[in-house]
Amino acid sequence: SQTADENREILKHLTQRSPRIAFNVDLIYGLPFQSLLEWQKDLEEALEFHPAHLSIYNLTLHPMVPIARFSRSHPAVFPDPEREALMFQWTMDRLSDAGYIHYEISNFAFPGHEARHNLAYWRNDNTLGLGLGAWSFLDGVRERNAKHFCHYLAMIENNLNPAVFRERLMPEQGARETFFLALRTNRGADLNLILESTAGDPSILWRKAENLQSGGFINIAGSMIFLTRKGILVANQVIQELID
Repeated sequence: SQTADENREILKHLTQRSPRIAFNVDLIYGLPFQSLLEWQKDLEEALEFHPAHLSIYNLTLHPMVPIARFSRSHPAVFPDPEREALMFQWTMDRLSDAGYIHYEISNFAFPGHEARHNLAYWRNDNTLGLGLGAWSFLDGVRERNAKHFCHYLAMIENNLNPAVFRERLMPEQGARETFFLALRTNRGADLNLILESTAGDPSILWRKAENLQSGGFINIAGSMIFLTRKGILVANQVIQELID
């Protein structure tokens, strides 16, 4: 069997000889004991393979998983928010220099290699999920399939829809979701989506947007708004400010 190093060299050779071979690399930063230098080495090694697409995520600690419990008792071994921000700022610069388009907060691609299935999610298009725990969104209805194999298989064998969760989005909820999903992308989001989905005072929303622009978090062009590099680092807070 080939060693890991031999496999790595084969993949490098294939991607250099055949640029049409397109694949994605997922990387996570913000790991325990991880320094900026170690993260830089990880990304540089990934770039040696010339992936057409990269998904870059910071470590998310869900409360019930063991590593989250570990983080609560050993917080010092995890990068603090300032170091995580430095990691991602460096990542944005490095991938831009390498020719990648930062087309969604966590996703980078060479031109023409944006993930079509992910774009469907961020546009709130109809999507059909197949398999255990898969999510679908069809004509304003969101569904999730059964997570456990026996349950899922029994429903399929009885010609039943394996969805165990179903909700129909109200128009205003759908508009808000379309807005914040779009704002995650480099195409930006239309403030009219929020204005049309609420009976509130439009001037309040515009004042919020203008304040965010003054703070350097967004740019405004007509009714369209776009996250800046500074805004990308605190995207959830920016979105919350606008949709609340």
